[in-house]
Amino acid sequence: MLTKIDFLTANITLAEPKGQAGAVLLLIPKEAKGRFGLMYTAEKEVIQRRTSILCKKYKPKKVLEVGFGLGYTATELQKNNIEKHTIIEAHPTIFKDAEKWAEKYSNVKLINKFIQDYEYNEEDYDFILDDRLEIVYEKDVRDITPRYKVNNKWYPFLTKEDKKEMKRIFVEGR
Repeated sequence: MLTKIDFLTANITLAEPKGQAGAVLLLIPKEAKGRFGLMYTAEKEVIQRRTSILCKKYKPKKVLEVGFGLGYTATELQKNNIEKHTIIEAHPTIFKDAEKWAEKYSNVKLINKFIQDYEYNEEDYDFILDDRLEIVYEKDVRDITPRYKVNNKWYPFLTKEDKKEMKRIFVEGR
């Protein structure tokens, strides 16, 4: 686990490790030990397909998205006629990337905070997508992400088939 300061001051880089399928968005803390893979370019197709399926199923209009990453879910959400899109991103470097991305959209509101520090009313949103990597607050990551909330109930974002496909991508490099 990292402190908020460790997280906020960590370097962000897109690296291409040997033997890995695609690049990885790495968070490298300046003081704390370790590196954290926040997102992988190899996940793009699976993430976009899953987001599209959920949008077709639920037809969300007011979306709260937690974590911007490389913008894959945000871009897919925008393809599905949402009216209000709030994105919460704590890391300043990723937030700047989100600002640049958001210039193309008039319905996006960006919040530069940790979700735990942002006060909001869940009833203001008909779809909440929580795709952050929890490395600051002490909770079991498996209990947090990735997940989505619709009709007052949380569901896992990825299906068993999605997880198998991601495993194949990472293990086989395809």
